[in-house]
Amino acid sequence: MSKNLNLSSRIGVIGSISPRSAGVGTLTTPWLDMQSLFTVMAVLAIGAFGANATVDAQIEQATDGNGAGAKPVPGSQITQLVAAGGNDRQAQIDLRQEDFDKNAGYRFFRLSVTVGGAATLLAASLVGADFRQGTGTRNVAASVAQTI
Repeated sequence: MSKNLNLSSRIGVIGSISPRSAGVGTLTTPWLDMQSLFTVMAVLAIGAFGANATVDAQIEQATDGNGAGAKPVPGSQITQLVAAGGNDRQAQIDLRQEDFDKNAGYRFFRLSVTVGGAATLLAASLVGADFRQGTGTRNVAASVAQTI
């Protein structure tokens, strides 16, 4: 690999849950097509938990971009994060094409984050790597304002 290659040529932010005070309930990224890349990493960042709050996250898979037949990707669920564990924590979830139920036609995915107990400050990003067509900078989400 060329040492002159910028990391943004290989990876890009392809989806996100923007930083917010997330109330009790579930937040998701848009559905994305795994056929355009080889690997994905979801990065969840918790700023401050509400009193007795919990946070769960997982990757869900579907057969189309509208979420048909949605179900969890096996092994993609984080161990529940709880307020008692402290603030300012992160979790990562790795995803590869092999993790999907491809025989049943599953190829779309999204990140699902569920907050329980009390509002919690959080953000999440889906980072795609090794795109089949083009570079990371050509495949980023529309919400990416700049790549320097």
